[in-house]
Amino acid sequence: MKSKSIVILLFILLMVNCFISVNKLEYYRADILPKFYVDDDYDSTTPGWQIDHFDSIQDAIDASNSGDRIVVYAGTYNENLVITHSLDIFGEERNTTFIDGGDTADVINISSKYVNISHFTIGDSGNNEENASVLINSGNAIITDNIITSSKQGISISNCDNSIIYDNIIKSNLFDDNYGRGISFFESQRNIIVNNNIINSIEGIYFWFNSNGNYIENNEIYSNNKGIYLGISGNNNILSNKVIDNRIGINIGVSSKYNSIKKNIIEKNYDGIHLEDSSNSIISNNQIKENKRHGIQIDFSLNNIVTENDFNFSGIFSFSTLE
Repeated sequence: MKSKSIVILLFILLMVNCFISVNKLEYYRADILPKFYVDDDYDSTTPGWQIDHFDSIQDAIDASNSGDRIVVYAGTYNENLVITHSLDIFGEERNTTFIDGGDTADVINISSKYVNISHFTIGDSGNNEENASVLINSGNAIITDNIITSSKQGISISNCDNSIIYDNIIKSNLFDDNYGRGISFFESQRNIIVNNNIINSIEGIYFWFNSNGNYIENNEIYSNNKGIYLGISGNNNILSNKVIDNRIGINIGVSSKYNSIKKNIIEKNYDGIHLEDSSNSIISNNQIKENKRHGIQIDFSLNNIVTENDFNFSGIFSFSTLE
């Protein structure tokens, strides 16, 4: 009965997820039934032992083949997972199904395309500043409906493209007073970051070095040092987000070009938008309200277009010009 209920829940959740992007979610069909089950109370020594049940998520991963689906029942799993083939791993419910890294290494390390991690609380990575709750080293991952917390980096995506980060709560990912990221991208392109709550990190969303063509929409990003930071990255679309109560709401810096900032609510930050050594961005149709110092600060930047924004109760501009 428990297995049947989980299958029904997965079908409903996958059908909802299909509204994100039909092409990107084609791999995760709702008609793929779970093959393995994980329960932290499961005892394989008792009568009625089933070959498809485990008490360890990693054991289920190791037993699976590419394209399989694993269901994890509510409980706490003290593990550091390594995933080397395409796989769906679904928790029973994110508030009751915990993967705890025990302050060691990355909690989940993904090194294969087409991995889906959904419905968990994931946290407590190692103390190295690069350690993450979820490290993605290969593209086309889907990370959805999780709580990701208490790691040096919540989700880290490195040298891979076309992943979807959707409907997660990403909070309190801090290393010390100077480091800690909710979502971090390095040389990664065409990723979709939609409908997440990103709270209380040094950088909420961080893009660095040729992280181009990414799509950031309808996220709530608040109480970070920098809500969104882009460095040496271009052609990113930042659309319809709520960026509230950060020190800097959106920071486009260090040779970033051709980024688009449109239809966002940017309010109650210290500085709303800071363009710094960047060029050719478009800032339009945003509500830039009640920021404590500058609505937009532009330093050493060229050829940016600022049009049709609402600057209610914000200092509008501060300029530092190029010689």
